[in-house]
Amino acid sequence: MMLIEKNMSFRDKLENKAILLTGGGGGIGFEIAKALIYMGARAIIAEKDKSKLLYAEKALNSIFQKSCVEPYEID
Repeated sequence: MMLIEKNMSFRDKLENKAILLTGGGGGIGFEIAKALIYMGARAIIAEKDKSKLLYAEKALNSIFQKSCVEPYEID
C-alpha cells in the first residue's frame, strides 16, 4: 500500500465515487479494486466467474469491514 499512500491526494477526488471494474474478481483487477476502496471509492465489480465475484465481494467487505462492493455477474 506504499504506492497508494504516496497518491492519497486522489482521495478527495475518489471519496464517495463509484468505480466500475471489469474482471475485478481476482488478480490485478482485485488489487485495483482494493486500492480504489482504500482511497474512498465504492467498487462496482463486473465478473464472468461467479465464484471469483463472490470471493471478491466477501474478501473486500471483510478487509474494509463495511459494504464497499456491488457485484454484477456478466457474460
